[in-house]
Amino acid sequence: MIPSKRRGQRGMSMMEVLVAMLIFTVVFLVALGLYSVANRAYLRTDAATIQQQNVRFAMDRMAETLRDSGANYNTLGSAKVADEQIEGAWESAVFVRGDFNNKPDNALKSTTFPIVTISNDEIVGYVLRKPGGDGNNPISLTMKIDFSSPRDATLTGTTLAGEETATVKVAASDLAGQTNPPYQLARVTFDSAGAPKYEVVAEDVFRLSFSYLNSAGANAVTTVGGADADRALRAAVRQIDVTLIGQSSRPDPGYTDPNTYTPAEATATKNLRKLSLTQHIVPPNLGLKGKRHTSLPAITIQPPASLTVCIGHGYYFGLSWPASTSAGVTTYKVHVTAPAAGPDAAYVSTPDITVTGLSLDFKQPTTTARAYTFAVAASTPQADSVFTSSVTATQAENAKSIPSAPANVLGAANPTGDYNNVVTWDAVTTNTLAITDSTCTSSATGSAPPTSPWNITPIDLSYYEVFRVRSTGSNNGAFTIPGTTRVDNQTIGSLVNTTPTGEFSAGNNSRGSFTDHTAAPCTPYFYRVQAWDLSSVSSQGSPAMTAAFSWDLQPTSVVPDAPGGSLGRAAAVTGTTTSSAGNYNVTISWPAVVQTSTGVPASTAHYQVDRYRKVAPASTYSLDLAGIDVYELTTYSDVVPTTVSGNAATYQYYVRALYDCASSRTSLAAGPYTATCTPAGAMTISYPSTGSTITRPDVTSFAPTLSVSGSGWTSATVTITGPSPSTTAVYSQTFTGSPSGSTYTFPTFNMANATTYPDGVYTVSAMASVGACNTPAQTSTFTVQTVICGLQLAATPVFPSTNGASAYTSMTFQIQNTCTVTSFTFNSLKFTWSGADASEYISSIQFGSTTVATLASTTTGGNGKTITLSPAQTIAGGATSSTITLNFSGSTSGSNNGNFTDNANKSGVPGKFGSIIANETLPAAAADELINGSPVP
Repeated sequence: MIPSKRRGQRGMSMMEVLVAMLIFTVVFLVALGLYSVANRAYLRTDAATIQQQNVRFAMDRMAETLRDSGANYNTLGSAKVADEQIEGAWESAVFVRGDFNNKPDNALKSTTFPIVTISNDEIVGYVLRKPGGDGNNPISLTMKIDFSSPRDATLTGTTLAGEETATVKVAASDLAGQTNPPYQLARVTFDSAGAPKYEVVAEDVFRLSFSYLNSAGANAVTTVGGADADRALRAAVRQIDVTLIGQSSRPDPGYTDPNTYTPAEATATKNLRKLSLTQHIVPPNLGLKGKRHTSLPAITIQPPASLTVCIGHGYYFGLSWPASTSAGVTTYKVHVTAPAAGPDAAYVSTPDITVTGLSLDFKQPTTTARAYTFAVAASTPQADSVFTSSVTATQAENAKSIPSAPANVLGAANPTGDYNNVVTWDAVTTNTLAITDSTCTSSATGSAPPTSPWNITPIDLSYYEVFRVRSTGSNNGAFTIPGTTRVDNQTIGSLVNTTPTGEFSAGNNSRGSFTDHTAAPCTPYFYRVQAWDLSSVSSQGSPAMTAAFSWDLQPTSVVPDAPGGSLGRAAAVTGTTTSSAGNYNVTISWPAVVQTSTGVPASTAHYQVDRYRKVAPASTYSLDLAGIDVYELTTYSDVVPTTVSGNAATYQYYVRALYDCASSRTSLAAGPYTATCTPAGAMTISYPSTGSTITRPDVTSFAPTLSVSGSGWTSATVTITGPSPSTTAVYSQTFTGSPSGSTYTFPTFNMANATTYPDGVYTVSAMASVGACNTPAQTSTFTVQTVICGLQLAATPVFPSTNGASAYTSMTFQIQNTCTVTSFTFNSLKFTWSGADASEYISSIQFGSTTVATLASTTTGGNGKTITLSPAQTIAGGATSSTITLNFSGSTSGSNNGNFTDNANKSGVPGKFGSIIANETLPAAAADELINGSPVP
């Protein structure tokens, strides 16, 4: 048996249970935390492991394919094979071909191609795609590939035939389009029909890019896609850089990617870990193809011993070299390269330049100054030598490369009989100074002078500019250029001149020539010519001509056409007329005459204007001024009085074209243009009912009107300036078209805007027009002023001394007029309140001792009703106090608040009755008061 004391100690007390549970909870939480940390570490490590396996496997797969690209692709060594080692090269996609299975495809061979080593499934590409098929991959990559069985595509020189179009659908073709990762890296091959087949190589791809390099490895080859026009650029690729970035499939909550990408990384992938791998791949087979074996021993050709490159002519390099010492050398090959600079891509001479002599004038293809590198090799029908040591030079402006001035400028008639002047001069064949060896660089020790005559000839001559001036009899051919009319690029109507080119040709001493189609027959001209080179450096102008040259028309019956042609001459002369200071300001114009009266092309340099005048009350015009000469212009301006001896005058203008030959050669007259400008009628400015004084805030809008009398008005111009004395225009508007009912209405102005329209005096200026004729300006003024009104408490309201349930029948208070006017008249009040008993109402109102309103019930005098005063009351200015008494009827208990406002029913003076707010308890203590509210704006 267990003693009773021990029986009482069996089990655990409540305290012991709680302590044990607490200890267990702490241990459990610690274990849970350790598990959570360990689990996150496991997941991160697992994700990183999967990511690395994914990216490394994908990179190894691509590198293996690219490294073997081009292998055994043209076993025949035939120039007719249309296949390419690299079929497509995009920034984020590449397609190559190679004999990856090391066996021929007999099903594809033909008579033309008896050996075919590359099947359709050995044309391999790597691209980025999205899951879900072509519908989720909207970008199309296209290439020209021979998929025929047997192969039938051929290449003849640069002409391709027989290739089919391959289309591959991808999610992105460049880095800029990779904004929605993750992507799948897909390996693409083609079936027997040329349809693409996709194999997913890796998931969770973040970015993919390829860079294509030439044999030097330093000059990037432009990303050229798959177009046939870019075959030569793809053929130049010798090295490929591959960058592949993978991302983890699960986010890491405690991680933020610190790297910066282009294009910028989206927020959604910022907490995904990335792994970037880059490989530089040099495929050994690129650029190689099969070649026929020969039993002849190798031939070693000696290159030129040195190369000299000279500069000094804009954009031209002078290359020279000694002859190769090897026998049988017939030509030389020059290889030229230049790095990318400014807007220009890198330059490579493809193919190399073939030269039969020992020198080359190389013109750089762009205007960008950059370093060009040259090398030369000797060539025989059997083999080429290596290229000599390269020479690098940069073309620069050189003071010696200045063309000599053209000489012996002469004029002659056009032998075709088209009435054009033909200007000739001695072709420019030299520069002003010879270029010396200081501008030359040699691959051998020291430098050599440039090859003669390259040192003095203007190889960079570009074009000639031709200038002329009409002989007036007192001037001569030594006119200044520029500053005189340049005519080689001139166009007058259908007559078009063309700038003569000036490209230099060795041994060409023929004369330069220019046909001046815009020169007028019978008009004597002096000509000067200026030469320009490619660097926009000009020669001095040619010496002055000893005598002016003109083309004399034969026979004498040849006359110029009328301005506008014989059928259109009535309306050919147009113009504008304005009036000022008692005169007409007339400007007329007419079309240039570009043919004779029989339609043969010919210009005209001389026009004559005849002016006729009609003075009221005469009804006909008479000749006022004849033969106003105008040379080489088709406009004329004139100022004539609007009245003669106090009578209105009107003018007409006619224009004739002339040939300045020995006999009179005058066309029919064109016109007339009638110059008349006789403003009539009246014009007034009026204002709305507010008058010419706008008082704010009582008036907030303002719309004046302009009224004109008479007929035919076409427009009106209105300007508002102010406030006085300012002349700044705050409004300007031109109204076009005839007014409605002889009235132009201004827009409504918001005069409540004191910032735009401050107080002061404004001036309105208006002018109406008939065509180009204007009335004298009409002016008027209006004034803007601001008036602020309100009621100011003059004393504390007086209430009866009784409170509680005692009767409360009236309330009295004094007010003052605070307006800027001397008095203010109002005819209504409004009183509203809220309280325990809404049946209380105003029974009457007293203004001083006069009852101004008697109200019988709540219908007319209760809460919130407008109360009409009879008669209307006036509150004088000057701080005069007036007493208003409100008498109440109905219930007198409860809490009430009153609000008095003017209802805008006023007369006598402008202004605004402000608001008075009563914070009132009825019945109320004597200490209660009325307080003034803000004026109503």
